Amino acid sequence: MGLPPFRGIEHQIYFVPRASLPNRPAYRTNPREKKEIEKQVQDLLDKGWIQKSLSPCDVPVLLVPKKDGKWRMCCDCRAINNITIKYRHPIPRLDDMLDELHGSSIFSKIDPKSGYHQIRIKEGDEWKTAFKTKFGLYECKSLKQFPYVIKYKKGSTNIIADALSRRHVLLNILGSQILGFDDIKELYEKDPDFANFYLLCIQKPYQGYYISEGFLFKENKLCIPQGSIRKLLVKESHEGGLMGHFGIEKTLLLLKEKLFWPHMKIDVQRFCNRCIACLQAKSTTKPHGLYTPLPISNAPWVDISMDFTLGLPRTQRGKDSIFVVVDRFSKMAHFIPCHKADDASNIAKLFFQEVVRLHGLPKTIVSDRDVCR
Repeated sequence: MGLPPFRGIEHQIYFVPRASLPNRPAYRTNPREKKEIEKQVQDLLDKGWIQKSLSPCDVPVLLVPKKDGKWRMCCDCRAINNITIKYRHPIPRLDDMLDELHGSSIFSKIDPKSGYHQIRIKEGDEWKTAFKTKFGLYECKSLKQFPYVIKYKKGSTNIIADALSRRHVLLNILGSQILGFDDIKELYEKDPDFANFYLLCIQKPYQGYYISEGFLFKENKLCIPQGSIRKLLVKESHEGGLMGHFGIEKTLLLLKEKLFWPHMKIDVQRFCNRCIACLQAKSTTKPHGLYTPLPISNAPWVDISMDFTLGLPRTQRGKDSIFVVVDRFSKMAHFIPCHKADDASNIAKLFFQEVVRLHGLPKTIVSDRDVCR
């Protein structure tokens, strides 16, 4: 079925600033319920309404019986609701709505059946809708709606305003769009770095440059014009959610895989040399301090420790080591088979598959900086 088009109205979630993100464990289920949840999740994946997630926050799912004997999968979003800024849209007046119908001769009513997933989640907010099951973490790409009937309620009880009184959208002119990078199309013609190449490539490719869907590329790398977007991309590659304040070379390598602009290395050097976190915490600049006890963790899978057990008898699959990850709050542990010769990339894949997929990203990781070799 796929996702609905962007209709001009998108669901956006605003969290209270500096609020603690919830990370709830999955509810216990019997084999029958587990099989039903797995079936419904797979159906949502096949339709493209959800996707696998690495969100730092999540809520558990549970099954609610319906009148026809089937099950409805629901998310227990109370923890998310507690840190969400309440929406105070003005409630429409019934008198004004009736006045707008003056002179109308044709009336229609809406009676949807299974009107689900008709509103897109605003791009970048999908991680806030993450839910956890026993076999993975997923996030929604559209807002799940339920069949509804429009009824009038007096102002004191009409907490949820009628969406039909909001902004009007012309459905016959809607279409899918790429958010985030569309604005740079208009910058190419005036950009001092790419203006000449953009004009020359309108008819045909020129010296490795070509235009695709309005974007300028050089050897399959997207050209980024001058402006704040360059600094934003460098910042995300250096200190983004899954980045570790890498050095100049690693940050530059990440950017060069997909992007291009002149003097990229100078921009990366300038940003990394001015990064406050790197200046304060890097081992090359900060002297070693005294040994101190680790702070006490206050939630499960927020602070973890990891280590390797090497030199074990080889299994039938060639594994001879164990990658041990322990939650410092609950003392729950994952014992992940691995090979003595696994490098950092292989260990990182195991970490995401066996830990992040189930518990989300931790805030702190304690290790002895050992090597698997």
